[in-house]
Amino acid sequence: MTTEIMTTETFRRRSPIVAAVVLAIAAPIGVWGLIGRLDSPGVPVAERDYILRPWDIAPDVEHALTIGSCVLAVLATAYLTAAAVRGAVGRRWLLWVLLPVVLAGVSAAVLQRMVTSGGAGANIGGGFAILTLIPFIAAMLVVAVVDALRLRSRARA
Repeated sequence: MTTEIMTTETFRRRSPIVAAVVLAIAAPIGVWGLIGRLDSPGVPVAERDYILRPWDIAPDVEHALTIGSCVLAVLATAYLTAAAVRGAVGRRWLLWVLLPVVLAGVSAAVLQRMVTSGGAGANIGGGFAILTLIPFIAAMLVVAVVDALRLRSRARA
């Protein structure tokens, strides 16, 4: 009986962590898939210029990844919201640690789509995305780490 209670308690403690990891991974993949390829229309494939070549992923696999990731992101968000309402997860942790990590991941997905878009000539949008999104991603990750350490030190005090 003790083992069963321990297992249930361990699951309750760790399930918000699992949901947060799922959200941090699934949200960027879902956004990446929803954005889709941003190649310039009317430019033949042989004449397209790229900052980086896009990944060679079959369209069916890309659609499956998009749908699966969006479903997982919605489920993880719903679970974390319910856990926050129950008090099982700190709202400050969700707002100041998880949200910046998710924003950094989603920004990385947007950046990947921008720099892999093919077009004729210079990819001005890709260059602008590099200049703006890389510092933003770095800032979000710094915010997440600093606030995680701050919240952890408050919890210990």
